[in-house]
Amino acid sequence: MDRWYGYTVFLLVCVFYISATEGLTEYRVTTVIHPPLVMSQGDGNKRKFVGLLPDLLAKIGPMMNATFSMKHVQDGRYGMLDNTGNWTGMIGELVNNQSDIAAAAMTVTVQRANAVHFSQPVLEFGLSIVMKKPTADGISWKRWKGLLSFLKPFTTGVWIAVICSYAIVSLLYGLILQFDPMEEDGADNIRKNITRGFPIMFYRFCFQGSFSPSTCTSRSAKMLTCFWCIFVILIFASYITSLAVVFRSGDDELLETPIHSFEDLLYQSEVEYGVIANSMTYQYFTVNAKDQTDEAIGKQLKKSKDQMPKNTAEGVKRVRDSKGDYVFITEELSARTESGKPPCDLVLVHHSKLRRSYSFACRLDLNACHDLDVALISLKENGVLEELISKWYKNQCDTDFDDDYIKYVTSFEDKKFQSGLFFRTDGISIDKIGSLFILLLLGIVISIGLLIFDICFEKRFEKKMRGTTRDDQPFESITNDMQ
Repeated sequence: MDRWYGYTVFLLVCVFYISATEGLTEYRVTTVIHPPLVMSQGDGNKRKFVGLLPDLLAKIGPMMNATFSMKHVQDGRYGMLDNTGNWTGMIGELVNNQSDIAAAAMTVTVQRANAVHFSQPVLEFGLSIVMKKPTADGISWKRWKGLLSFLKPFTTGVWIAVICSYAIVSLLYGLILQFDPMEEDGADNIRKNITRGFPIMFYRFCFQGSFSPSTCTSRSAKMLTCFWCIFVILIFASYITSLAVVFRSGDDELLETPIHSFEDLLYQSEVEYGVIANSMTYQYFTVNAKDQTDEAIGKQLKKSKDQMPKNTAEGVKRVRDSKGDYVFITEELSARTESGKPPCDLVLVHHSKLRRSYSFACRLDLNACHDLDVALISLKENGVLEELISKWYKNQCDTDFDDDYIKYVTSFEDKKFQSGLFFRTDGISIDKIGSLFILLLLGIVISIGLLIFDICFEKRFEKKMRGTTRDDQPFESITNDMQ
């Protein structure tokens, strides 16, 4: 009797299972590990996928009257066209009918849209820079740069240009003392004249005698001195204005982190940056950049392609292991996940323009993406999708460091704005004051022209070389010779 009872229960269970699964469509889903969207638990036959997308598919299944069997993509890639024109990764499996749906951190691109169907966006996001949280703890060599804050008003290129200008003007002044026939202040030795030119120009650079009459007598020397004094006055005016910005903006507080935006990546040389090798982010910067800033970043990334991290975990680890001299550019959602994990030592800088999205990808000969669209719209309207996102993108830190950092940088920029001074606190670049050097160059050209003119047309030089002629001797001297 017990045996027949067991057989009956087993039969009823089988009938119930068959009736429950009758009419369900089974979709083969390919995926790739990308926490917290997709994660793996267990090994072998006990392996299962967990995360935002598996939970989302579990919600969508009853709505589509379907089941989903997930497996990891064989080559571990998302999908790009290779050199032979064939698709790799999950896109390749969809094209080759090895899978029906791709559920992963799949970015929608034009090339991919020509090969597969895409559903409604599951998540929308931008790009972010992951960097070490600025800290005032410890002693870093960068802090000692505060002792050299007087150099910050100008960039390195401007300081080099000023020094070169001083050397050229001093050398030219010494040559004028030596070769200009109208110059009476020169010495007989060319080395002495050139040696005199450097301290004279330096004294005028320090405003010692800048406004007093020049002791030189030649027109070329006077013209060169005049243009040099004008150049010095304008350079000092620019320097003092920029120095006020440095002192009033509290720029020393940001010594540990010179990156406040994507543009700042290009205006510094202390911090290296990278993206995941052969990722869509890398392709965007190197191929599909939308503005000049992103194009310039792409050119720099091409130069250091061999040093790119292979995945997000490797990039974030390199940021954490660095002393603030490396930052990692990645998708905003992954960046938020990592910055929200202990030891809570990361901050984010978001891209202000670029927005992208993750979507499901489906085979072209299936109607699956249409059904997914209907389910996603319903889940968005009911707030279920937002609940799943909040569940998996939790912030484990006490403070939202990236938001605090944005406020910190915003207040720093406001401080510069309120000061009424709009120079960059990382120094005035050569393109801002290049006209001053052009003005000095004009003075140098005029001085050289006057020097050539004097050498060619002034007779005094020839008279000095010949000595005084007999006709120029006074009458008394001539009568004495006759006696």
